[in-house]
Amino acid sequence: MSYGAWAKPHESSPHNIESVMVRLDHRWGSQWEVVLEAYDSQAVRTLATSLLQGRNAETVDVLRKRIADALANAPLVDRRLRELPVAGQHLLQVLAINGRPDWPLSALSAMAAAVAPSDDGNVLQVLIEHGFLLPAEQLSGRRRLSIPPSLAVIEQKDPRYFVPPLVLQRARLLETEWSQLTAHQPTRAVVRETDGLDIPLRMAVVWQLVRDSALRLTKRRDLNKRDLARLRSDPLLTAPFIESVSDPPDLSLLIVDWAIVCGLLIEQGSDLLPGTWSQAWGADLALLLAELWKALPDLERWCPDDGWHPSRDDPHPFVSVYPLVLALLAKQPHEAWLHVAEIAAWLAQRHPHWQRPELGQQWIGAVVWGLMFPLRLVHAAPGEDGEWLVRLSSLGRWLIGDRRDLPTTPAPPQTLLVQPNYEILLLRHGLTPTLITEMSRLARWQSLGAACMLRLDADSVYHGLESGMESEAILRFLTRHSMRELPDNVVAAVRTWSNKRERIVVYHDCIVVECATPDDLDEALRRGLIDLKLGDRFGLTRHEDQIDYRQIRLIGRRDFQAAPERCLTVSDDGLEFQVDPARSDLLVELDLQRIAEPVDTRGNGRRYRLTRPLLQRTLTSDWSLAEIDRWLQLRAGAPLSPAARLLALPDHAASFQLRSCWVLFAPDELVADGIMQWPVTRGLIRERLGPTALVLAAEDVPRVRQILEELGQPIPMESLKEPHEPG
Repeated sequence: MSYGAWAKPHESSPHNIESVMVRLDHRWGSQWEVVLEAYDSQAVRTLATSLLQGRNAETVDVLRKRIADALANAPLVDRRLRELPVAGQHLLQVLAINGRPDWPLSALSAMAAAVAPSDDGNVLQVLIEHGFLLPAEQLSGRRRLSIPPSLAVIEQKDPRYFVPPLVLQRARLLETEWSQLTAHQPTRAVVRETDGLDIPLRMAVVWQLVRDSALRLTKRRDLNKRDLARLRSDPLLTAPFIESVSDPPDLSLLIVDWAIVCGLLIEQGSDLLPGTWSQAWGADLALLLAELWKALPDLERWCPDDGWHPSRDDPHPFVSVYPLVLALLAKQPHEAWLHVAEIAAWLAQRHPHWQRPELGQQWIGAVVWGLMFPLRLVHAAPGEDGEWLVRLSSLGRWLIGDRRDLPTTPAPPQTLLVQPNYEILLLRHGLTPTLITEMSRLARWQSLGAACMLRLDADSVYHGLESGMESEAILRFLTRHSMRELPDNVVAAVRTWSNKRERIVVYHDCIVVECATPDDLDEALRRGLIDLKLGDRFGLTRHEDQIDYRQIRLIGRRDFQAAPERCLTVSDDGLEFQVDPARSDLLVELDLQRIAEPVDTRGNGRRYRLTRPLLQRTLTSDWSLAEIDRWLQLRAGAPLSPAARLLALPDHAASFQLRSCWVLFAPDELVADGIMQWPVTRGLIRERLGPTALVLAAEDVPRVRQILEELGQPIPMESLKEPHEPG
């Protein structure tokens, strides 16, 4: 396969692969000059000897200038590339096909061994001495780099190196043959390709999940058990892909690890917090998928072989496997289909990690069908043996530099429908990364099917406002993308929620003081111990150093960023709640007062009772029944009781029936079963109330008595009692 078409860069297109490489890896354009300045004199002269191939009697500063000019000189770089050992050419072409400059040393060594297993020379050392591999780590102090850098640089077990941008670009033009595999033909012309939205949508879901409640990390940088269970049971994150051949293991945790690498989640101490959306989320979907593919080798906690495994002793080998699989597909003719098992067999013969046959080939399905296929890099088609065949898609061909222009799909501007119940129907064919980002800021994802569903509520709109949006901007955004006019109640609700937020006053560096009774709070306010009254028992003081601890006793501190604690006890009737003052916070009673009235708020046994008027008022304003139920699960560990759900019913929502009837009580359950089963009496029984109680219509009582008497089982007259008539 020839890459001669890439002899001239396609400057007319802003989306050719070379332009995208420069934008996505802009820092490497100047990093190699920094490294040259950090090399000591011996290292500079070694580079000059290999790269310039001339006398190097000049001063070190002059040689640095000449080396810098040489690494920016395309004809000179081309000559040196052709003079490299075959293994070096193969390795640089693999890196160029993947379009990523920086790699760890172990991955470079494994890739070199795979593409040229018979080469005995130290190909990495040759590339380092030519300046084609440069150390990527920052230097500390005044130490200088020597060659080989791996012996004198950084105290890391696996240092990283990068390829200068021009070298990576020119390596695409090398014509090498090292990976021809047997081509296959699909049984029928059915080519499957995804829309590429499955992984970005799940990243948006996990961003929202972490925004609502941070994930906790253990000392070994693993997620704690509660968060692992929450992620593995999340219906949105674990739902199968819309167009899927095989889903990867631990899908939800793969998304978490991927989001960390891409900066969508950030580690802060022992917490995982929401990060920022990168520039690729504001570009075309294909550019975002390209960035996700380039970030894949940085995943450390997840791998295709065993899923989530952050505490493994050695790094997994797939950092070097991902680029090799893409390079293998890239080296085949355009219309050639490959069997994934043959790709796995090729790597098993050459890759240093798979020298042991017991490791198997199950991982190849997770790499090709679980990662590359959802990223829209490959096509799938059924083969003659029933197994799936694979080839690069148009996006994959663009990524490896075999297409000039980025394959884009125009999206219609109107792609969502806002409904009066605050749900938003989002058609998948019109989704873009920008739309995913904006919708994640102001609405909550509910489903990720062919038509995605989101929901607007007060909290989601507050999050949108906190991200910098304004209420009118939110309405304009929804109107611009909506297929119909926005419902009036939705417009009014967004403005109402926004106005409530604008009335919020934020105090920095303040302390919330809780008093036992409202009278104690009034006394503290009168004596100047607190500055502001927040509620019946809560007050605020602006500065902790001004608290008079002779008058205020410190009994505990609470972290209001932590998950809510269970601090409510529900009574037997399901309508009364008792607050545990040792575990409660100021938010629980504020929320409780929206649905219940205080019964006794003094002392340590504060009790509230749920009432129908308050509950109905809350349900018609800002809380749904499902939200109240979730809140009660967090605070009491139990859902809403049946009695509470009865009070929550709207007017005329239930249809009751009051009827007069006779109840026949059988002597035991077995006799009642016989009456229900016997065809003669089965049609006369209207309903079974319990193990021995059977309901009869008044007109059927004589017939049932007659049948039972014929069986020799008469009903005593004293047992016949008239049913109670309603008054």
